[in-house]
Amino acid sequence: MNFKNIFSIIRPHQWLKNMLVFPLFFLNYKSFEIFLTSDPLFIFISFSFVASGVYCANDVFDVKKDKNHPTKRFRPIASGDLSIYQGIVLAVVFISIGICFSLFVNLSFFFIICFYLILNIFYNLILKKIVYIDVFVLTLFYIIRITSSASLPEINLSYWFISFSFFLFLSLALLKKYIDFNYKEYSDIKSTSTLKELFFIFSTITFIASISVLISFFNSSHFVSTYSKTYLIYFLIIPYFYWMMNILTAAKLGKIHGDPIIFTITDRKSFLSIALSSLIFILSIT
Repeated sequence: MNFKNIFSIIRPHQWLKNMLVFPLFFLNYKSFEIFLTSDPLFIFISFSFVASGVYCANDVFDVKKDKNHPTKRFRPIASGDLSIYQGIVLAVVFISIGICFSLFVNLSFFFIICFYLILNIFYNLILKKIVYIDVFVLTLFYIIRITSSASLPEINLSYWFISFSFFLFLSLALLKKYIDFNYKEYSDIKSTSTLKELFFIFSTITFIASISVLISFFNSSHFVSTYSKTYLIYFLIIPYFYWMMNILTAAKLGKIHGDPIIFTITDRKSFLSIALSSLIFILSIT
C-alpha cells in the first residue's frame, strides 16, 4: 500500500465540493472573521474524511463492475494495486476520523454527519439504481453540506437560501446524470437517448428556477431592509447566467467528465464567473 494508491482511492480533489460548508457562515457573519473560528474547518474536515471513506467503500463494493468500465478499471482496487482488505481498512479509518472531527463541533453536527453517511450507504446500494430518486438524493447530499453549519446555534438558515440551493443543486445533479448517462443502468426503467435528453432539459429548467428564486429574494422586503447596497446585487445575475450557459454548453459538447462542481472550479470561464458573482454579492451585503 503506497501513498500514490491511497491518494488515488480517497480522491482528495473531491474535497473541493466540501467548500460548500462555508457560504452560510459568511452570510451570517458578513465578514471573513469566520476563518478565525475552528468550527468551519472541523465541518469541512469531517465531510472530507467521511466522503473519502465512502469512496473507498464504493470501490470495494463496485470492484467487479469497475473492472469492465473504460476509465474506472484503472482505480487502485479494480486494477489490483490495492486489495479489497486494504480498501476496507482505509474506508473504516477515514470514516472514523471524519466522525471524530464532527464531535469537535457539536452533537447536532455529529447526527448530521451520521445521517450523511447512512444516506450514502443506501444510495450506493439501492437508491442510485432508481431513476430520478438518484438525482434527488444527490441534491440532498449537496443540501446537507451547504446547510450543515446551521447545526451551530449562532447560524441562521433562511427559506430563500434553502430554495435557491435546492434548485441550483438539483440542476447540477441532473446535469451530472446527463454526463454519466452512458454508463448508467437503472433497475426501474430502460436507459434510452430520450431519457438522457430529459435529464438535460430538466437541468436547464431547474437552473432557470434557481435564477427566479434569486431575483425574488433580491426584491423581497427582507433583503431590502437588511442590506444597504441593493442596487449592486442585480449585476450578479449576468455572470451567474453566463456560468449557467457555459456549463450547459460544455456538458452538451462533451467537455465535462465527472462532477459539474469540480468542472466549475477547474474551468477558467466558470471559475471567473462564480468568482465575479461572489464578489458582487459580498460588496452588496457588506
